[in-house]
Amino acid sequence: VKETLRVDPPIPLLSRISNKDDFINGYFIPKGTRIMIPISTIHKLPSIWGPDPNEFKPSRWLDPSISKINSNYSWIPFLPGARGCIAYKMALNELKVILAILIRNFEFRDEGK
Repeated sequence: VKETLRVDPPIPLLSRISNKDDFINGYFIPKGTRIMIPISTIHKLPSIWGPDPNEFKPSRWLDPSISKINSNYSWIPFLPGARGCIAYKMALNELKVILAILIRNFEFRDEGK
């Protein structure tokens, strides 16, 4: 489920307006500036996801070092914090239910490459 949301996030691009003067990565952002958050791009950065960020690879989430991904805004399909999606948990549960129904009703095989 996490890999699906990484490769194809529900909201690929989001905007916010800064409510105060601030610096982001050394850049001055004046109050009232529209800031674009390119979620799809962040989810495919090789510096975060390795040499194959465009590949659908659920096994990448089995790596214990992946826990840092959730804590540094590298995986943000629903955005964290007060302005994030209020239906985040419901959406994840719906995806899990759909996946369970698919697994119950269909037979899946690896056809190889």
